[in-house]
Amino acid sequence: MGWDSGAARHGVLVHRLFEEVHWLEDFERSEEELRALFESGDEDAAVQARALETFRSALERTAIKELLAKESQDLAEDQELEVFCEREFKLILSDDAGMEFLANGVIDRLVVRSRGGQPISAAIIDYKSDAVDAAGVSDHAQGYVGQMGVYRKAVSKMYGLDASEVTLQLAFTSPGVVHKLL
Repeated sequence: MGWDSGAARHGVLVHRLFEEVHWLEDFERSEEELRALFESGDEDAAVQARALETFRSALERTAIKELLAKESQDLAEDQELEVFCEREFKLILSDDAGMEFLANGVIDRLVVRSRGGQPISAAIIDYKSDAVDAAGVSDHAQGYVGQMGVYRKAVSKMYGLDASEVTLQLAFTSPGVVHKLL
């Protein structure tokens, strides 16, 4: 499937569903509750059903389950996690040459790890509903390096973290693959 309005709308609907998942262990929504999340309601039943199928199928994949499950987060006793879904930002950042620019965006999922209320690391997760198979994920992910780099700079600035303390992960929903970027 190419990048067209149908693919874009599918992505919007799938993202809307993932926005509801803070931790997988706490996520319980009926089919009716999930359908009610589709704001405009002008999609036909087939479009909604396809988005729901993509979402439900992704939640069954091991990599996606581990990404969204609190029990998979390897949390030390003295650490806390805070999850933000659709975390907006708008701030002045500097590029690698030191030039300032206005950056704004929305991070699909941000998990901030803290100790004693002080952030010590963060994980940025961006959901991708692109039509790509597992074998093509690594090559396809390279197209998102710039976007994710801006997200890393933003989170580093917002939480006072070194860039090395901010991980970048792309969650490709169709193949159920999580790809880590450097």
